[in-house]
Amino acid sequence: MIIVFDNNIILDALLRRKPFCENAERLLTDCVSAHTGCLTANSLTDIFYVLSKFVGTTKAKESISKLVDLFEIISVNKSDCINALEMPMDDFEDALLASCAEKIGAQYIISRDVGFVNAESPIRVISPQEWSFS
Repeated sequence: MIIVFDNNIILDALLRRKPFCENAERLLTDCVSAHTGCLTANSLTDIFYVLSKFVGTTKAKESISKLVDLFEIISVNKSDCINALEMPMDDFEDALLASCAEKIGAQYIISRDVGFVNAESPIRVISPQEWSFS
């Protein structure tokens, strides 16, 4: 199964943000062991930016390196952006993630963003609580 992760799940795990980190860590462990987890290339830049503010550049780079080893990285190109702009979603970042997930045939996007979970996405967006752990 191919699962695309929204930035908030990754940041919850890496920054140990309470009360979300336990679910995020379980999701990532489950995905790495039994599924194909994916992040978009632009997500990595956003995650790096936030991490560097909290843990510094060196540790942020180490975290990004681990993410690149653990996850498939989805490229983002012009057609993805055009497709995202044509989606009936107000949040461009969410639409771009959905566009990239659709491009690779993902089954799910996992996000803690309630607006994204309830959005009209071509790929089903579920919350961490909706994921059933093996």
